[in-house]
Order: sequence, then C-alpha cells, then structure tokens
Amino acid sequence: MTPYHYVLNNPLRFTDLTGDTVNVDPKLLEPVVYTEGESKGQQKKVEDMTPEERQRYFFQQWWSEEGEIVNELFGIGGKYESTNINFKLGYKPLGFWKNILTLPGLKNQYFGQTAWGRHGTKEVDLFTGSRAITPSFGINELSIFLYFSPERARSETAPHEWSHVKIIFDLIKRGQTVPTGMIQHELMRRGMIPPIR
Repeated sequence: MTPYHYVLNNPLRFTDLTGDTVNVDPKLLEPVVYTEGESKGQQKKVEDMTPEERQRYFFQQWWSEEGEIVNELFGIGGKYESTNINFKLGYKPLGFWKNILTLPGLKNQYFGQTAWGRHGTKEVDLFTGSRAITPSFGINELSIFLYFSPERARSETAPHEWSHVKIIFDLIKRGQTVPTGMIQHELMRRGMIPPIR
C-alpha cells in the first residue's frame, strides 16, 4: 500500500471510477520510517514514534490484514459497493458545538470515532452514537466515516472502530434502530458483534 492507492493498488481486479466507495486517507498510509541518521528509511521502533505515527502504524497493521476484505465487501464490484466507507486521520468536525466545547482537549478525547449517515450528509451532521437513531434509509445509501486521532494512539483502535461499523451496518441492513455508542460498547463486551456477510 502507498499513499497513491487507487483501487487499492489492484487495477486488474478493481475498478473505482469515483474513488468514494472505500476511501483511505493517504496520511494514514504514509510509511512510518526514520527520516534522518543511520536508520533513515527504516521502519521506526514503536517507542520512537510520535502519537500520530503510532496511530498510522497500528492502522497500517490492521489494514494489511483486513483491507482486502473491506474492499471485497465495499469496493466497486463488492457485495455492498453502494455503502461508502471512509478512513480519516483526524477528528469529526464539531459544528455547532465547536464554540461551546472550548475546554482544552475536549474535542480530542477519542482514540478513534465512528460516524455515519445518508450519502451526501455533511460530516458535521453525521450520527456518532450520542443517541439511538432509527434511520430512514438502507445500506445502499449508507456512508460511514472512521476517524483516527493524531494525538492519541493504541493498537486496538482500528479493530474497535470496525466493530462499530459491523454493528451499525447490520442494524441498518435489518431496518432496526442503531443504539447509542455505550450500548454498542456493551454489545462488544459481550462478544455480540455481527459479521458482515
């Protein structure tokens, strides 16, 4: 994988005319290497990485194992190609709350966050699990955004956020209410994470 990841580096297998079915922020895929000294160009040791570099490194490890499966499900030609999946380094825009949440660190408290909505919904208006939602649309109109903090990192972030995707996707596919993030966490704790089939 490189930051130039058109059709996930597999133009013979995949055709992605719009680039919006599986969209991975190129910053998440930037190599985490030393940029100077004798080790220049070599993979950085985890203890030498900044929080953002650790986040990218952990995401890349997860992506190397799961990326092909994600694309087979949601990429062009995939079973659920009309569902858009977006991976971003950064935070969901706060919108109205931006002027209220002024205490240091409040808007940057997450390791990762999953938000979703109908195709075309502005990122600021995406649902984040603060309340239960019964959507008025199906998976063919679903867009999901996974945000990864550049300031806080842990190895479990990508698998954890992908568990949210599985829960959200399954419930919308079945036309059911998507519960709050806290209830989603409880489902994860109990091992009740549905597979995407």
